[in-house]
Amino acid sequence: PARYDDATWGQQLQRIGDELQPSLLLFLRKLRRLEVAPGGSSAPRRMLWEDLAQGEVRITCDGRILRYLPVELQVRPPVPRLDVRVDGTTIALALELDGAASQQDVFAFLPLRS
Repeated sequence: PARYDDATWGQQLQRIGDELQPSLLLFLRKLRRLEVAPGGSSAPRRMLWEDLAQGEVRITCDGRILRYLPVELQVRPPVPRLDVRVDGTTIALALELDGAASQQDVFAFLPLRS
């Protein structure tokens, strides 16, 4: 992890900002805008979430526009477990609407708390 006293802190922060995927905003429920503004001559990176009609979401990132359809499914355990109290699990996917239809791999699992 980066530390504030490292001489390379700015470079590490720049790399993290460059690696951020716009689709990350889809799963950070309350975050609607993200801006990473590194020092120096680099331009700030901006990502903006916008709700569209019929549940669609538009994410604008550095002039590029991406459209998604987020889908959620609430799953309840069929048999309660005495050792773990779980009311249910939400499965959330974001289907990309632009481009040709193709297989979209699930590459991340992010446990969320209510």
